[in-house]
Amino acid sequence: MRRGWVLLLLFWVVSAKAQEINPAWLKQVDACAQVESKKPTVLLIKQWHLSSGANTKNDKRMMQSYPQFKNQKNLFLQFEKWLKEKKFDTLLVEGCAGEINASFKPVFNGWGFDSLHAKSKEKAYSDILTHAGLKLEAEFGDQLRTVCADVEAEIKSGQLAMSDARGDSGYLARLVEYQDQPEKAKTYLEGTIEALKLPSNTTNAQAILALKKDIKTAFDRFMKSVEVRNAEAVKVLLAETAAHSGKKPIALLFGGLHAKGLKAELEKGKFNCKIFEPMGYESEDEALVEKLQKLLSTP
Repeated sequence: MRRGWVLLLLFWVVSAKAQEINPAWLKQVDACAQVESKKPTVLLIKQWHLSSGANTKNDKRMMQSYPQFKNQKNLFLQFEKWLKEKKFDTLLVEGCAGEINASFKPVFNGWGFDSLHAKSKEKAYSDILTHAGLKLEAEFGDQLRTVCADVEAEIKSGQLAMSDARGDSGYLARLVEYQDQPEKAKTYLEGTIEALKLPSNTTNAQAILALKKDIKTAFDRFMKSVEVRNAEAVKVLLAETAAHSGKKPIALLFGGLHAKGLKAELEKGKFNCKIFEPMGYESEDEALVEKLQKLLSTP
């Protein structure tokens, strides 16, 4: 057992040195169980990203006001440093499908490839808050292969499921809080009856049970979408690994909620991996999932 811990400690120390992490930007928080493997090491970076629909292009002064700004800037700076030092040359990202290059058409936060490329030599380029993979590709071009490793239909499905769960949990919290105060509970009971299409004579207790059932259904849909997206990421990784030459690691940038499942899939696939968090990262999605799990387990 002691030998195993020593090997893991050495792996972490050598890993940190090899990747030359700037502690102001990034920290290593976990690693896959070390195995003998000829496959490239995977650098799994957790991120907390802005919704793709939020427009940061029209008012650049607003970018720094977003809570996601710090972690996004820090992970970008670390990637930029690694790329300039030729530490890696392949990046797999969430949020899209296909390869990101000069022909990539999707727009994130008001920014497309061309508009980012036009700004890529400016000093404040690292401040632009948008899809990190698109932003890096627009700057480094042929020096970097950026591949979307996601399922767009599952992204939408997961977002819808989480929206349903959030809405239900709001009603549930109030019905539980006011279960002994029928007058205060009335508005929330009527709202639940309408939203879930329950009989008009549904009681507060029955509405609570119905909400918990609906939240569980939505939560299961959401977690299934996470599993499908993780599986796609590993599928793309395997394809890239087969075509990958040399010993450089492959970077994988996904939301923190995916990290636990991705680590398990990587270990199953006999990959060595290192897991990082950028400074300023907040586990918002993980906290929400834990809250819903706790809510569903409460009698």
